[in-house]
Amino acid sequence: MRTLIIASTLGAALLLQACSGGEEGAAEAPSEAAPVAGAPSATPATGGAAQATGPFSTTGQIAAVEADAVSINHQPVAELGWPAMTMTFQAPDPSMIQGLQAGAPVRFSFSKQGDQYVLTEVRPQ
Repeated sequence: MRTLIIASTLGAALLLQACSGGEEGAAEAPSEAAPVAGAPSATPATGGAAQATGPFSTTGQIAAVEADAVSINHQPVAELGWPAMTMTFQAPDPSMIQGLQAGAPVRFSFSKQGDQYVLTEVRPQ
């Protein structure tokens, strides 16, 4: 019986502490999560900035050329919060990537169309 009373008392104390702590946390959470006027609504990790469609421009080096796409090892894209990486970009017109070869430095622009990143321009440097 004594163990039951102690357990009930501890449980009640923990419940009161959790409830009062939850109210304080709930009061603070909106101010921490509230967006700042003019600031992006999310971090790059959640893709917030990547919601924009472009066009975006950067430079890079051709990694591989396919019939209707090109993989480019590109520099960071500040507008999207992207680090330097290698990505594949679709070519809406295969003639725009004709003649590109692996290793060639390029300047290019792209936009987001649905789930794909599509070249809008690519020029050898």
